Order: sequence, then structure tokens, then C-alpha cells
Amino acid sequence: MRYGVKRCKHPSYKKVEEGADIMLLKVTVQESSTEQRIKPIPLPKTEIKFKNKQQCQVAGWGFTSDRKPVDELLMVDVPIVDLEDCKRIWEYHHGTLPDNVTCAGGYGTKNGFCKGDSGGPLVCNGRAAGVVSYNLNCDHTNMPNVYTDLPKYLPWIRKILKRNNLLFLVPHNLKKIGDKMRYGVKRCKHPSYKKVEEGADIMLLKESSTEQKNKTDSTSKTEIKFKNKQQCQVAGWGFTSDVNLLMSC
Repeated sequence: MRYGVKRCKHPSYKKVEEGADIMLLKVTVQESSTEQRIKPIPLPKTEIKFKNKQQCQVAGWGFTSDRKPVDELLMVDVPIVDLEDCKRIWEYHHGTLPDNVTCAGGYGTKNGFCKGDSGGPLVCNGRAAGVVSYNLNCDHTNMPNVYTDLPKYLPWIRKILKRNNLLFLVPHNLKKIGDKMRYGVKRCKHPSYKKVEEGADIMLLKESSTEQKNKTDSTSKTEIKFKNKQQCQVAGWGFTSDVNLLMSC
């Protein structure tokens, strides 16, 4: 793959025709290149009520209509297809659609996605609305293209994102992007800290978030008398020995 990634697929996924065709990726990239090249598409805050023939956009590096690969990102406008009409058309020609999908393009228009576009975004009103899932093939322009209805999976997405962005006690090498912390937090470092080699390397963080907090591990009530070879655990999202990025699903 182009970047070192850790994958987290939806636990209900088996094959595209059965739905839950969605996966989260955590990529290993340099902060400078991320800031310059990657512009995130915002998630919707709630479920989206798609309107028939609403104009949205799909983007990807898949084949064009003449089956030629591309070396640059392409985008095309696609109209939303009424879900009941989409189900009826698919059931008549090919089979029943899974739950939690939406349809756009490929029906009543020549615009749609093709091989190689899987996983690409469907964007409506500037927000991520769907994920390219499947179609019959690029030549069947009378068949609606099927997307995973992304807003239906917001609870799962938020759960995974939250699980992989926990901050409680950290050392003082917390990175900055520009003049801002990577996370919105208030910091309280130990007053004796100067540098890691001199000790007191501990900081408290208060997240500036109104969302429900994750459960924290309880701290000890008194000093701990460590025993030689006592088994303990350490956790984190740092690199592994093969520089893969860790992600908890």
C-alpha cells in the first residue's frame, strides 16, 4: 500500500452483497505531508435524509468508461436514486440490496463509479455521505450504483475514533501542528520538569470535549512497592518494530 496503514473493518462485514461494507484506516504519514496533501471531508453530525435526484459527488482513481486507469483523482456529479426505486430495480435484475445502503448515479445518467473506485467517498453538501460499495459493472448504466450509507455507521465510527484517541498521562513530547496541539486539551505539566533526562516527566491533560468521556483506569491510592520481575502492561499507539501503526478495533 502507498502508506503504512492499520485496518479496522466493521465486525458484521462478510461480503459486499451482505452490507456493512465499511472500513476505517489509520495511516502512517509525516505530519508535514499530511497537512499539505490530505484535506479531510467532514463527517455528518446526524443521519442524512437523501432526496431523490439530489446532486452529490463521487471521487476515485478507478477506471474510466473506456476501461483506462487514471493517475489523478477524478470526481463526477451523481444524482441520488430513490432508495425504494433502487431496491426494486436491483431485486428485478439481480438480487436484494442489503440494509444501510444508499444509491446514486448509474441510473438515468452516464455518471457513476467503476472498478478501482471502491472505498471512495460519496459527498453531499460538503460532507461524507457514503462509501463506494458495488455495482453490476461499469457498462450497465441502467443499474443504480450502491453505496454504504455512512451516517448509519456514525456510532461505530465514533466508538473506534474515541478508542484510538485516548489521552490521560503522557510525556512532554506531545507534538504540535502549527501553533495548535494535535488534540484540543488543557495541559498541566509537573513544576519540576525541565527535560526527560532529569525526571518529573509527567503531565495531566484535560480534553476540551463535551462528548461522553471514556472510562479511565483507576490510579493507585498509595505508593506502589514494585517487585523484581513483576508482570505489568504498557499500552500506546506508537510504531511497532516493523513501523506499522497500531489501531484498536
